[in-house]
Amino acid sequence: MIDQNSPLELIQEKPVKFITLSNNELKTLPEEIGHLNNVEFLSLQGNKLTSIPSAVHSLHILKAFGISNNTIVRLPDEICQLENITHLNSSNNKLKHLPYAFGDLATLEILNLNGNRLTSPPESFGCLKNITVLHLEKNKLSYLPQVICQLPKLFELNLSGNKIVSLPNISTDFTG
Repeated sequence: MIDQNSPLELIQEKPVKFITLSNNELKTLPEEIGHLNNVEFLSLQGNKLTSIPSAVHSLHILKAFGISNNTIVRLPDEICQLENITHLNSSNNKLKHLPYAFGDLATLEILNLNGNRLTSPPESFGCLKNITVLHLEKNKLSYLPQVICQLPKLFELNLSGNKIVSLPNISTDFTG
């Protein structure tokens, strides 16, 4: 339960749709963040967050989530339950892996994961059928994953600054 004197309690009672807490000194988020039922846009960029609470899955109408420029090492599996998310920016963090069920984010259109430590996306990545923009630059990819080649709506792909040594047959692999 949220403390009645908490700013989150006050926000929860209002129809607030956009919350920006960017460029602050936040190190953690309370689990009660999941009680913000009306939020469609949440920006937590440029803080000192190392994790995202699992309660984020309760933000059922969240469409855009900005968590870039933190020190997040892992996204909770529950992030894959954000059924309306269209934009996710988790660039410039310390992610090494994505949750296996990441492909469950069926509505995701724009995904920015640049500046992390990813070596490959999960196989479920191929289920992201609505992805149009994908930024994976400045990671640790050594090859172009086959699942990326099969994203039907992809029209912008940035893989610069990785360790890619060879490419698949692009003319036959890209189906979009």
